[in-house]
This record gives sequence, structure tokens and C-alpha cells, in this order.
Amino acid sequence: MPPETGLWQDVSELPESLAATITARDGVEEVAALLGSEGVRRIVATGNGAAYYVAVALWLASLEGGAGPEVVAVPSGLVARGGFGWRPGDALLAVSSSGEFRDLVEAIDTGAPLPYAAITATPGSTLGSRASARALVAVSHQRAVTHTQAFCGGVAAALAVWGEVTDDAGLRDAIAAVPRGTAVAVEAARVWVDDAAGLDAPVAVAFGSGPALRDDGPPAGAPRLQPADRRRPAPRRGGGDLPRPRRDSCPRPVRRGRRPSPRCDHVLPGRRRARRADRRRARARRRPAGLDGRLLPRRPHELMSLGIGVIGCGSVFAGPYATMIDALLSRGRVHVSAVYDLDERKRRGAATRYDVDPALPGPAAVIADDDVDIVLVLTSMNEHGALAREALEAGKHVLVEKPMATSLSEAGELVELSRRAPGLLVCAPHIVLSPTFRAVHEAARSGAVGRLLSARARYGWAGPWWSEWFYRSGGGALFDLGVYNVTSLCALFGPVQRVTAMVGVVIPERTVDGRTIHVEADDTAHVLLDFGAARFAVVTTGFTMQKYRSPALELYGEEGTIQLLGDDWAPEGWELWRNDEGAWRVHPESEPHWQWTVGLRHLVDCVETGRPTLTRPEHAYHALEIMLAAQAAGRDGVARTIESGFPELVYDERWIEAEAAHLAHDRRSHDGL
Repeated sequence: MPPETGLWQDVSELPESLAATITARDGVEEVAALLGSEGVRRIVATGNGAAYYVAVALWLASLEGGAGPEVVAVPSGLVARGGFGWRPGDALLAVSSSGEFRDLVEAIDTGAPLPYAAITATPGSTLGSRASARALVAVSHQRAVTHTQAFCGGVAAALAVWGEVTDDAGLRDAIAAVPRGTAVAVEAARVWVDDAAGLDAPVAVAFGSGPALRDDGPPAGAPRLQPADRRRPAPRRGGGDLPRPRRDSCPRPVRRGRRPSPRCDHVLPGRRRARRADRRRARARRRPAGLDGRLLPRRPHELMSLGIGVIGCGSVFAGPYATMIDALLSRGRVHVSAVYDLDERKRRGAATRYDVDPALPGPAAVIADDDVDIVLVLTSMNEHGALAREALEAGKHVLVEKPMATSLSEAGELVELSRRAPGLLVCAPHIVLSPTFRAVHEAARSGAVGRLLSARARYGWAGPWWSEWFYRSGGGALFDLGVYNVTSLCALFGPVQRVTAMVGVVIPERTVDGRTIHVEADDTAHVLLDFGAARFAVVTTGFTMQKYRSPALELYGEEGTIQLLGDDWAPEGWELWRNDEGAWRVHPESEPHWQWTVGLRHLVDCVETGRPTLTRPEHAYHALEIMLAAQAAGRDGVARTIESGFPELVYDERWIEAEAAHLAHDRRSHDGL
């Protein structure tokens, strides 16, 4: 593939950023309540540049039916400085990714109707902080001047708001399916570029919704191009062709009443189950080479595609894991069989995205589904241990997010069960699977800096403004953030022998989901680890860090220093200092699109090949014991002895070869496969 531009990188991340916006729905209901309130006759949606076209998208949506107030889209320059003709019953919707656009600020200061609503990626900005209601847009990166992620996320947020204002279930379903459709479109574009890069002739690109030529061909006398017979190779590992967009033959719905009737691509509730059953019967499956029959006791070997059951459909699922699932799904390696979340809206969105039953009564139904081979436990932390145990006892393979449990007794049961259960257990975090961490591990273990003497690690941010459980008992910064650093340092130094720490709550009240809560779990921690022989390391973590520009890991040896840049879960390369060289060797990030959800792909690989997992439950148990000991030491100031150990991390040659094949593919498509 040709060198990637910033614009292409932004577009490649669209499925994940859109999923984060659409699933979180942060502030959507509040904005809809303000704009749809009694007395609002006209919504004046305004922005500049790409933000103006978000306003235009909302206006176009309003033309589809008679429900809701009138919508007008106005460039922000026309509402600035008091020059716009506001009417009684007007409500302002300000669209700005940065939240600092001068014309909109001037409009609010010079006569725009108050209160107003905003769509922004920056809740703490001038516009975001002054708005009575704001819908938030998730933006992973903004490399190109096109503001691609902000624009597309803004459109998704605006349409989600309109779906609530008009109570349009069809529009809600269509929005929920956007990330999946975007992922397919991005992959199709990537394949097209790969194919076009190999053509000897110049390439012309025509954009449109229909064929470039009529069925009867070009006009008489015009030359007909004869391209070489270049067939796109089938995706690796038998995935089949990419899904192609379906062109429905039904006519455009007639505008009558509140809203149009559902379009052909909106499945009626009464017909969804039948279509899902048909899809399951028709799904192509395969048996990968080397599959260990014990791992799939209910599966005929000739029918093989791993069914995934998801428990917990919040932000961790909606963006990161769903992106990995979609990548695996596009290669025919997995399919989603069942989903469940306590939040009906999240459950319904995930079910719509993967066309599965949205009405399962609870996690037990996901685990009991015979079509589920792998259970993803992505719930709040207190539920991890019990759900992972139930899934293992049912003979399923399990991926459980960190921490594996919140008590040592539960975690111990999981470790013991993983040794005798037919299914495999993979515990997050998956940092040891990254190529950069493997390079750092190899340098450290090969003696590149001599014997390791001490280390420092850090990871933190300002803290989530969604989901109260982060701040409740069983949550906290150590379990959510510090676990990465603890896992990394143990992989490099080996098991910890003693722990002491300062752990506490520095911000006693937080605003979460629009209301103030009392913080129960730790939001800051400094943890001192003793690896024996006077080799110490410190972990600094918390929901207390705004920004930083320092290495994630610093390893100090007798003969030099190793630094892992970025974060250990999102590395940005590494650096090596050797005393005998007297200079830094800088190793740029080799795989900038590596995904921290790669543990799911690793689990699928191991199920398909019958190999044991590289990541070990004992390692996750050891990290949990360290964190619980740190919390206890923070309460009474007494150092704790750590009793557990774990097998040494060894990168198996077969795994390295398989990973090299994955990464070779990623360099062309960087979709995590």
C-alpha cells in the first residue's frame, strides 16, 4: 500500500471513533430533551466549515417526516454579532469540535436564545461548559485539516439527537449499524488501493451510486478498456469476499404522518428472529488445521467458525473490542452469537449491530447459548470473577477484562479452573503481545543494559465522566490503570516479593453521567515493588493526570537504560542507552496500528491451533495480589509479602512466526488481523 497520509489514518480509525460516539450517547438524551421541549418551534443549528455540514445533515433528516420542530442550518458567521433574526420559540444548537469558535461564542453573548445545546468533542471548552446540554463526540486523532472524525462523529451525534426528538426507532437502528458499515467501506477502500497500486496504467476514480457504463457499453466507436484479469485474492484463512453493499429494490417511503415507514434495510421486529435463524444456517464455517477437538466439544469439525458471546456492551466493547471482532468477522474466523448488557439501550445497539437477539434475559443466557464458543466478560470489575467462572464451568473459552476478579479467592478459583476446564482463559491486559513490548523484553532479558536494577512506570489520566462503578468499591485507578504497569514490570523483572504503597482519594467528589457522586475507590496511587536483591520499581497511577510527555516505562540497568515510549498499552517505540556507546538508539514504533484488544485475536489463534496461550492466568493473579496488597499498605502503612508467582514469559517461536504473518498483513490493512 502507498505511504499513508494523515487523512487516511484518520479515516481508518473512523469505525472505532464512531462506535465510541454512538454507543456512549453521552448527552444525547439531554440535548434532545432541550431541543424537543414544549415551546421550541424552530431549531437553529449552526457551525463553521465541517461543523456547518453537521447542521445541514440535521436539516436534511428533518425533511424526512413531519415530526419534531422545524430545523434550519445556518453558517455561524450569520448568527455572530447579533445579526441573526431570532424568533420566539427558537432553540440554538451550536456545533463545534473545539468548542472555541469565535462566531458561536459571540452569538451566545449577543442575543442568541438561552439555554442552548451543543455538539462538541471538548466538554470543558467555552461552548461546551456554557451549554445547558451537550452531546459529546469521540475523536481518536485529528491529523488532517479535514477534521474527518469530528465531522462524522458530529453527524452521528446530531442524527442520534433527532432520533430521540422524533422517537424514530428506525433512525436509531440505522445509526447503531453505522460503525459496522463504515468498517466494511474502509476495508473495501483499502483493498481497492492495494489492487490499484499494482496497475501499470493510470487510474481514474469515479464516485457515484450507479455503474459507470450502461449495460449496452460505451458509445459506438469509443475504445473499450481491457484491464488485465486481476482477481482480488480471497482474504487470508478462508474468510471469503468482503460483504458488498446491498441495493434495496423497495421504493422510497412516502411522507405521511409522523415519520416514514421503515425502509427495506430496517428489519421489522417480527421478522428479525427468522432472518437471524436463516443467517446462522447459511453461515460458512471451516475447521482450521490443527484444531484440538476438545476445545469445541459441541462443534462438528467440518463446521467451524467461532461464536462469540459478549457480556457487557459499554465503551470498552463498543469501540475497541467491536473493532477487533469486526476485523476477525470480515475474515470469517468468528461471528457474534449473543450479547447482553444491563442497559437496554446498549444491549439493543449491540444486538442491532450484529443482528442477534436483543431480548436475552441475562448473562446466563449468553453463556448457555450452544452457538457461543468464546465468552467476552467486559462488565464492571466486581462482576468479572463470577462471570468468568460460570463461563469456564460451562466449557467455554473466556476472555475477561482486567482485573480478572476483585478478590484473591475468586481469582484463585479461576486459575485452578483454567487448569482443568476444557476452555482457555485469557486475562487482560494484553500488553505483552505488542511487538514493541516484546522488543523491550528481549533487550532487557538479553542483557542489553546489564542486570536490571530499578524501574519506574506511569499511566493515568483525568478519569472517566461516565459509569459510576469506576469510583465505587471494587473499582479505582489501580484496578483500571495501574494494572498495566504492574503487569509490564512483572513480565520484565519476574515475580514481586514485597509491596508497599501510598493509595488514596484525592478528589472526593466527581461529576459522572451529569450528577455529583462521592468517590469510594482510590483515584491516586504510588506503589513500590520489591523484586528482591534490592531491585525496586515504582508505579505512579491515578485519575489525576491531565497530560504527560514522559516514557511509560524506564528500566535502569548496570550498563544502560531502556525506555518504552507512549503508554505500555499503546506504545510509541522505545529507546536504548548503552554506556559503551554513549548515545541513545531510537527505535520508532514498528506497528503504530497495534490494538490493545489483540488478546481476542490471540485467543482465537490458540483455539484454532490447539496451542496454549502466551498470556497466563497466573500472571493476572499475581498482578491482582500486588494491587490488593498495595491498597492494604496504603491504609495502614505496613508492607505486604507477596506469596504467588507465575511462569516466566517466554515468546514461543511458533507464536513469533504466526505473529509475523499477522503483522505482515497488518502493514497493508492495519485492521488488527
